[in-house]
Amino acid sequence: MRVKKIYFIIVVCLIVILGTYSFSFSEENPKALFQEANIYYEGGDYGKAIEVYEKILKEGHESGPLYYNLGDAYFKSDKLGMAILNYERAKKLMPRDPDLNANYRFAASRIKDNRRIPSSSIWNWTPLKTYEGSFTADELLLFAVAAYLIMVIILAGFVIRPDMKNGIIIATSVMAVIAVINVVVLHHKVGTARAVTVASEADALFGPFDSGTKFFTLQEGMVCSILQSKDDWCKIRREDGKTGWVKKSAVEKI
Repeated sequence: MRVKKIYFIIVVCLIVILGTYSFSFSEENPKALFQEANIYYEGGDYGKAIEVYEKILKEGHESGPLYYNLGDAYFKSDKLGMAILNYERAKKLMPRDPDLNANYRFAASRIKDNRRIPSSSIWNWTPLKTYEGSFTADELLLFAVAAYLIMVIILAGFVIRPDMKNGIIIATSVMAVIAVINVVVLHHKVGTARAVTVASEADALFGPFDSGTKFFTLQEGMVCSILQSKDDWCKIRREDGKTGWVKKSAVEKI
């Protein structure tokens, strides 16, 4: 009888624990939290909305709409750098979303001195930049693989129709070029560490030390490439090709 009572107590405890866990899990459901944050945003409480959106990210959940809404909340809070950072992260997941792109362009137009910086990189050539920004990394990989497979199929067709040699050569060449272009663009997209300036201003110095000579200034919201890291510093490259060392705390990786 005593053993049965012990078993009963254990079962009751397990039910209570599991029930509590289930309740907590439902409370922390990312969809429920997302809706909660949206309500805060629509009510004008952008600080609370940011807090809840960030909580969802810390729990390991991410999505294009989440980053997009978080970017909007930061923009409404006059935190331009954090807004552009999250718009950039959203663009990785839903690059062709018209609302996102419109908000991103508007936010980018608020960056101080951004229009005065000429671009020196081929990757900022408008057609190439537009192509890279219009597709996710997975889509670019899919295009490259598809072009390669089509090229193989066309080459296999040469065995059946050797009389179409010239046409087959042209078609395989076109597919090869498409595959190579997508691989190169994919490599640049995922292989380049990019960051956004989240400080109001960041002085880029010639060396990674406080007494270094100032070379140029990054304004809040400016996007740059990270070339190297050393202690509390990172070497960055601006769009015009200029490089310098800035504090890691001044920029955040996309």
